Amino acid sequence: FVLPYRFTEEPLEDWRASVLAEVEPVVAGCRSAEEAALAINRWAAGRVKYEARAAEDLGVLAVERAGRGRCEDMSNFVRAALSAVGIPAASVYTPWWPKADGNHAWNEAWIDGRWLQFMGCEPAGEPPYWDRIKGGSVFAKVYRSGFGSGRSRPEDVTAEYGPVRDLDLRTDAKDSTIELCVMNHGAWRAVAAVRSDPTGRVRFPAVGCREPILFRLGLPEGAPPAAPFVLRAGSAEPEAVDPTPIRGARAGDFAGLSAAAPPPGARAPRAS
Repeated sequence: FVLPYRFTEEPLEDWRASVLAEVEPVVAGCRSAEEAALAINRWAAGRVKYEARAAEDLGVLAVERAGRGRCEDMSNFVRAALSAVGIPAASVYTPWWPKADGNHAWNEAWIDGRWLQFMGCEPAGEPPYWDRIKGGSVFAKVYRSGFGSGRSRPEDVTAEYGPVRDLDLRTDAKDSTIELCVMNHGAWRAVAAVRSDPTGRVRFPAVGCREPILFRLGLPEGAPPAAPFVLRAGSAEPEAVDPTPIRGARAGDFAGLSAAAPPPGARAPRAS
């Protein structure tokens, strides 16, 4: 979490020496790693602002030159600055929001034996400076990325960000890749994928359930379409819903949907 020179899919750049030269004076008077991390994020806020744009990640130096970037660019920029002064840092993300459109990426810094969570380039103006995202956001899945080679396996840290429950289901798709999807931007988007066993059983561990979330399983091509279902923290089984009013809906627009039998051809997930 200190040595990696690449964090997500940004172009390779030789950024460490130039970033260190800029942030060393910023942290020179700091008395702790936590104070240094806060000082770096305030410094970064004066350099980079959020701007929605194309999905390609910018390099660390390109972000600084442009003075703007997506949330992933901003978190990469701050992670580079923290790493340059020896503070272990990670990039964290939710692939798709379950009750809003889009996704998000932010930072964590390893300080005094625990991960402190914050949004890169957007420091809180007053205490608490850390862990604000954990407080009220609704996540289906959260991942902490490791070395940014594009081939590293992210760590599932959903349980660190709110209530979770394991989701055990049976499908007709045996020994197949099964996706767990949420409604986002008018389409079903995968937030996790696992392999079903030879009997069709599948387990998605640590699925977020702070609030009821609408899901659907993504099944292999040729399999009967899966019916959407709602996962609630206190329910013994997922609740199937009528998908008719969901078509074309925005993320999270399922208030009032009643439990119903799936339409012909659609298979409701069964608790394992």
